Amino acid sequence: MTYQLPYTITPAILNRFAEISELIGRYSLLAEQNQTPRLRRENRIRTIQASLSIENNTLTLEQVTAFIDVKRVLGLPREIREVRNAFADYEAMEHWQPSSESDLLTWLKRSKEHPLVASCLFHYEMEFIHPFAGANRYT
Repeated sequence: MTYQLPYTITPAILNRFAEISELIGRYSLLAEQNQTPRLRRENRIRTIQASLSIENNTLTLEQVTAFIDVKRVLGLPREIREVRNAFADYEAMEHWQPSSESDLLTWLKRSKEHPLVASCLFHYEMEFIHPFAGANRYT
């Protein structure tokens, strides 16, 4: 017997889904037209710093930028390691093969749902198993 996620697609969800899809399409087009390597790098650094700050990493945007620029940064070893790991994850992302996972992502691979809906459901299930407040894999 396969596990069925407890959800119902409502008209409100479909409307939100359409809005998100349209925005993603617009963003993708603009990103292709306007992204320079420098802008991509700056956005990546901002994303890393903001994501880690949610997990109580106290390094500033300037410190994260300095670390990425291979400059000496004063900070807690754990926080420096989190930045290093997050940056490495971003660098490796384009080489990831999501279909290569065998157990954890089995439902996600087989899902007939649109990838946006499937990813939201998957995220919900992961948060249910391991709530966000304690989920810092960079430590």
